[in-house]
Amino acid sequence: MRGSGFCSAQEPLAQFAGERLLFRTGALAVYAGDRIGLVGPNGSGKSTLLAILAGRLAPEEGRVTRRCPVAFFEQLAGNESQGGGPSAEELSRFGLRGRATDSAVLSGGEQSRRKLADSFGRRAPLLLADEPTSNLDWEGVELFCRRMEQLESFVLVSHDRAVLQRLCSRIWELREGALHVYEGDFSSFQAQKAAELQHITRAAEELHVAQPSLSRTIAGLEAELGVELFQRSGKNIRLNEYGEMVLRHAGRVLQEVEDIRRELDDAL
Repeated sequence: MRGSGFCSAQEPLAQFAGERLLFRTGALAVYAGDRIGLVGPNGSGKSTLLAILAGRLAPEEGRVTRRCPVAFFEQLAGNESQGGGPSAEELSRFGLRGRATDSAVLSGGEQSRRKLADSFGRRAPLLLADEPTSNLDWEGVELFCRRMEQLESFVLVSHDRAVLQRLCSRIWELREGALHVYEGDFSSFQAQKAAELQHITRAAEELHVAQPSLSRTIAGLEAELGVELFQRSGKNIRLNEYGEMVLRHAGRVLQEVEDIRRELDDAL
């Protein structure tokens, strides 16, 4: 048993962009010792989920419980300090001295370093960081990684694969409106994703072998949709990227139809 966690949601969290579902998670928790990388396509809701975990944004469905102080580095936030301002010691860890007290004269990268020093200076048990390295040069990224390696628990949004590989031991992926959890570092995450793709492709190949007439069905479906779902090489056929997306979406639709059918049966 790992306890209740520093930060948790016992029921699914959901957020919408207008009428479009941005994401709906399952129950989730961040425990002491969790070093989580949060990844996903642009627009999938990574920053939104992080803001919800930090308490800066209320979810449209569900509720987050925080059981410890949380430090939050926001990618697009201003330069306001979260407390009394970063200490000289913390500023020096990010290579800042002297004029770092005046944010108006700092470059974009220096401002990011100052905000990071402020976030780390809070000494919170849990750090939530949204794209903290996006404005940093290579030296700033190295200083950030060294400081992160001293932390026990964090959730990090980043597009920098090297940073994710170096720092994280669990990956959360927001994809197609759902949160998927992968144990292990970023390389392990990539390997697990590759295995998932291989499984889908093998299933499609086996289906094609078992039903030769499926080729005509596929051709008709592609013609109807106006897109190619498979890539072909001789007698071999494999789902392409668009086909994989359609297959996953179709599975969700079929599940929703089945849920509705069960509700109707229960009502009758």
